Amino acid sequence: MNLKGFVVFGAYVLMLCSCGDSGSGTNADEAGNGSNKGGSSNTVNPSNDNGSSMATFIEDPRDGNVYAVKKIGDALWMTENLRIKDTLAYPIDADSTKCPGDSTEASCQKMGRLYKWMTAVNNNQSTDTNSGICPPGWRLPNDKDFSAMVSSLGSNDTLLYKKFQKNGWLNEEDSSSIYWSTYYSDYMSQPGGFIRRRGLHAITVLKMIKGYRSVVYMDYGFLDDYGYVRCLQNPEADSIKDYDDFLANKAKRTEYIRSTLEGAKRYMNKELKYGSFVDERDGNEYYTIKIGDQKWMAENLRYFPGDEYYKTYWDYVCYSQCSHEDSVDYYTNGVAYESSWAFPQSDTVGPVCPSGWRIPSKDDWDELRMNADTDQALLATGSLWESALNTTGFTAMPTSSDKTSGVDPFAETRFFTSELSAGENVDDENPKYKTLYYYWFDDGFTYSDANAAYIRCIQE
Repeated sequence: MNLKGFVVFGAYVLMLCSCGDSGSGTNADEAGNGSNKGGSSNTVNPSNDNGSSMATFIEDPRDGNVYAVKKIGDALWMTENLRIKDTLAYPIDADSTKCPGDSTEASCQKMGRLYKWMTAVNNNQSTDTNSGICPPGWRLPNDKDFSAMVSSLGSNDTLLYKKFQKNGWLNEEDSSSIYWSTYYSDYMSQPGGFIRRRGLHAITVLKMIKGYRSVVYMDYGFLDDYGYVRCLQNPEADSIKDYDDFLANKAKRTEYIRSTLEGAKRYMNKELKYGSFVDERDGNEYYTIKIGDQKWMAENLRYFPGDEYYKTYWDYVCYSQCSHEDSVDYYTNGVAYESSWAFPQSDTVGPVCPSGWRIPSKDDWDELRMNADTDQALLATGSLWESALNTTGFTAMPTSSDKTSGVDPFAETRFFTSELSAGENVDDENPKYKTLYYYWFDDGFTYSDANAAYIRCIQE
């Protein structure tokens, strides 16, 4: 075995360790789910083929997630579903990955993340050795890998299903699950040989169905299906080189997004003079614009406090790429906040706006609109809105995520005011606040109540 693809100890590389037995588990919570990046987690008992009882884990250096692994047959497999989502390193479309069950981040941590096939293979359709979005030194299985694993575990459907369930491959919340392979063809290999489904050009998957007759079998999945990813170790891989390549690609894409696309800055009024400042909390740079006697941020706030505070309730708040990750939409649209974070009540959580800035009141917004003369003077130009002037330089961005397909006639956006809605209690979990809402039907701004919106800060 090539140790370069197996274990490398260091601050930033893939790490493999063995720990004492602490019982068995069937879900990610019991299997060391790594929800705390880089931290320790509970262990499982992924017994090897010889029956030994050693809990073995890998840490993904890309995001700090920890996964239990187990030798099945001749291969070392993850026994937890992949959870990575990094839209800088991997240009993931908004609808190409999601969380299972109730679609919350907690479900992703417990059950793993669902991906469409092209995302799982990282847009690489090679059916041979394909690392896809697996950790450095690991790869996606092909159809023969799945067949060999199933064969090594036995042919009895009931016992086979129980073995997969015992080793964490089945989530209790799922009635059925599919696992992606790299194999994209009319043909599919099974333990008994190849079968052909004419004209499907589908992807071979390992499918598990729970019900009257719980079974595990090879089947077809399709490009628009969602499936889990289980990686196996690639003994021929150089995990250090894989990780260096990952960092280089991520840096290259980051520079492309920040320098070439420029986020919202590319849509600003080039005839006006903008200021700028850097948010010391996270290094984000914001352009500013003076409108009348007010000084506004000319971009939506991008400060990200953490998943526990971040939610999005409506498509018109965050139309498609609802992510804090460094992506095109992150730099153009910013982050859509739920009110509990926009107006935190905890003494340990500071204001969401940078120091010296605050969330504007309704009076602040009224003064801005009066200085603008028309609402269209606040809208970003660049063929994003049906009618936009941006003579103020405010550069309000529409929520539509595709900035290359031209005007979206249903484009909308929404901004928080600092005023609590009538009848709401500030101590509620997620109270509604008065928001300034651009409604496409009226082709203008109006006030309405909401508990999620974007934030434009005004200087104090």
